[in-house]
Amino acid sequence: MNKHYFFMNGFEEKNSRNIISLSAEEEKYLSKQILAGEAAKKQLSEENLSGGKRCYLEETIQAGEEAYNRLVLSNLPRASKFAAEAVRKNPYGLNDYEDYMQIAMKVICSCARTYNWEHGSRFGTYVHRCIKNELMRENAKNGYTVRIPEEKLSLIHELKQLTEFESLSYAAKILNMEEEDAVQLLCASAPGKSLQSSVDTEDSDIEFGETIADDDAVTAEDIEDRIDRENMLERIWTAFFSLSEQEQYLLTGRLLTEGKAVPLRSYVGTVARTTSGVQKKQIAAEKHLREIYFSLPLAD
Repeated sequence: MNKHYFFMNGFEEKNSRNIISLSAEEEKYLSKQILAGEAAKKQLSEENLSGGKRCYLEETIQAGEEAYNRLVLSNLPRASKFAAEAVRKNPYGLNDYEDYMQIAMKVICSCARTYNWEHGSRFGTYVHRCIKNELMRENAKNGYTVRIPEEKLSLIHELKQLTEFESLSYAAKILNMEEEDAVQLLCASAPGKSLQSSVDTEDSDIEFGETIADDDAVTAEDIEDRIDRENMLERIWTAFFSLSEQEQYLLTGRLLTEGKAVPLRSYVGTVARTTSGVQKKQIAAEKHLREIYFSLPLAD
C-alpha cells in the first residue's frame, strides 16, 4: 500500500489533522446539518428564490457540507481497518489495499449523505454492514479476473491468429512485441487446465497430473513452516484489530506503509500536541500490541 489514506470528493490532505473520534451526540448533530443541507439543495433547485431566503439556504448547504466532510474524515481509520482486513483475507485477489480503501471510502461518503440519527443507530453501525456487503460484491466480481493491460487486449485475437500459421517469434515481430511479452499474453488469455483432467493418450485412465514429475513439490517441513507463519500473522492481525481506533490509525501510518512512513508531524493535533507526544503514543501503542499478541493462545 503506497498511502495510508485517500481523499474523495475534493478532500485535501490538510484535513487529516481534523480526524477525531465522534461521540453519539456529535454524530447526531452532524447528521442534522447534513440532512438540512440536502433539503436546502433540493429547495434551492426547485424554487426561484432571492434575497435573504436564498442566502439562508446557501449558508445551510455550506454548513451541511462542512458537517459531511467532518463525518467522513472521522471514519478514515474505519476504512483503513476494513481495507487491511480485506487484504489479509484475500492475499491473492485482484484488489490491493488501495483498491479496498477507495471502495470503503466510497461507501462511507454515500452513507454520510443518508445517515439519519432518528433510526436509533450509530453511524458506525449503519456503515459497517454497507462496507462489508460492498467488499463482498467486489471480491465476487473480480475473484477470477486476470490483470491484462487494456492496450494489449486488442492484440490477443491477432496474436492467436498469427500463431496458427507462423512461429511465435515471427508473430510477435509482426505485432511489434517482445517474444516474452507475447508468451505472457497468450498464457494469461489461455483457459485453465485441471491437473486431474484426462489427457488424450493410449491409456484413457492416465491423468494429466500423473504425466509430469513435480521436482519442486513442497515437503512436510515446508508446510509446517507455512502454517507457523500463517498462525503468527493471524495472531498479529487479531492483536492489531484489538487496539483502539486511534492506535490502529497511528500504527498503520507509521508501520504498515510501503516505502516512506507517514511523518510524526502529520499526527500533531489529532494524536498528540507535539511530535514527541506522538512518538510516545506510538511507543505505547507498539507495547500494547505486543502485550495483546503474547496474551493470545497459540494455535493447536
